[in-house]
Amino acid sequence: MLCPLLDAVPHAERSGAIVKGESGLPIRERSYRKWFREIARAAGIPDKVWSMDSRAGAATEADAAGVDLKSISDLLTHAEPRTTLRYIRSASKRVRDVAKARARTREVSDP
Repeated sequence: MLCPLLDAVPHAERSGAIVKGESGLPIRERSYRKWFREIARAAGIPDKVWSMDSRAGAATEADAAGVDLKSISDLLTHAEPRTTLRYIRSASKRVRDVAKARARTREVSDP
């Protein structure tokens, strides 16, 4: 059902991520959670860290960079900005230091 809808949108106008399984079809949420946890455990990431935490990190980093709430909501595909506010973590010095470190790493690794 989803594939015909995706096909109706030109590639240049698509944004966001869709996680696909081996069949090439989008995977179900339950499968994604299971895969995320297996990969996270193999990487030594504690069970208390959820996939949602990476989204929260992106939202917090965008907020600290001065991105407007509507744009952050769009990034996270939230219909309601109040949902996005739950993802934005405190802009403490520690959070800002982590965001700066992540940005430095990207600058070094970008060709």
